[in-house]
Amino acid sequence: MTDIRVKVSGAALLAAIVAVASCGGREPGREVSDDDVREVVITPRLVLGSEDYGDEGSLGIISDAEFLPGGGIAVIDRLACCVRVFSGSGEYLFSIGSPGEGPGRFISPDCIMPVGDSIMVFDMMGGRASVFDGSGAFLGTLTTAGSVPIPCYCEYNGDGRLIGGVTEEESRTHDEIIFAYRVKAFDLTLQPVDTLFTNVFTFTPVDVVGRLRSTSFSCSFTTAPDGSVFVAPASTERYVVMGFDAAMDTLVTITADYPTTPKSPAEIASETERMTSVFSSRNSVVYGGFQPLPDRYMIPPSGLHADSLGRVWVQRGIDEGIVFDAYGYDGILLGSASIEGLGDLQETGPLWWSGSDCGLLAFTMDPLDYPGVFVFDLPGADAFR
Repeated sequence: MTDIRVKVSGAALLAAIVAVASCGGREPGREVSDDDVREVVITPRLVLGSEDYGDEGSLGIISDAEFLPGGGIAVIDRLACCVRVFSGSGEYLFSIGSPGEGPGRFISPDCIMPVGDSIMVFDMMGGRASVFDGSGAFLGTLTTAGSVPIPCYCEYNGDGRLIGGVTEEESRTHDEIIFAYRVKAFDLTLQPVDTLFTNVFTFTPVDVVGRLRSTSFSCSFTTAPDGSVFVAPASTERYVVMGFDAAMDTLVTITADYPTTPKSPAEIASETERMTSVFSSRNSVVYGGFQPLPDRYMIPPSGLHADSLGRVWVQRGIDEGIVFDAYGYDGILLGSASIEGLGDLQETGPLWWSGSDCGLLAFTMDPLDYPGVFVFDLPGADAFR
């Protein structure tokens, strides 16, 4: 059994992170047939961030952005090694954490996870998750012992489970190292309790791009307020979403029959430029260079999100624009939403999305582009009726 160390009073910390809050109750949307699927257009209601770095609320390199209970928004600025917190209307409120190795500090923060009234910040390089209350006060840290690393991305499923992606060494010989990227379910002390997705790959030290595609970009996953979890392998050939209930048993499988879609030369050139900039901002040398896949993802990484209306939002990666299909938790297609209003990012789209029942957030991790967070409201319960 994995040894779990809670570096604060266990009862006090766990009590703090299980308090439940929400964005307000809503009635589930009614199902519709495939012949009566409605399409809606959604545009950002505001953009977070300042173009002048150093101002309050400015953002340098964005690692993650998440809605907080009540509609506030927390954004990791990897450059400043802190979390910027904004109100739901876009007002900068305060920052959490600072660079360093001490309590409440970050080496290289990866993701934010709201759990009830608390905020957990995962720092894989720091080997811990730091827990703060809603005002930003430090509560304590959670760490795992043994071979299970801290997740580099994590979501709370609302039913006492954290769903996160981890990379683990499988085997090692003189010639090669085999790793596996897994989407695991953890309890609230970071004890792993189940595995929902596994991708085994050969590790090549100089191939940064290959490792990214084999880990964080190998699948997309999301959690729903009722405890359900949805996982989609990132593939250019198949469109499939696997749903699990709160007990981690199979709930539904969603598939669609779409043809493989090649990227245009302009898409490939734009993606190469953008991703090279992203890698260069994190490393002085882009190891191995970046070569885009020739075809579009059926469901891109970070392409799954769930809300409290019983809907799973699935990004349809084969479209030239940015389109999300909305399914019920039972796999029935309800409608679709086209994203507009992203300016220069409209054609290629931001690199990363996050979502909850409070809405959708979109941002680019490229610091040479405007490092802002686009905030969208999701269509209401009547949108697809």
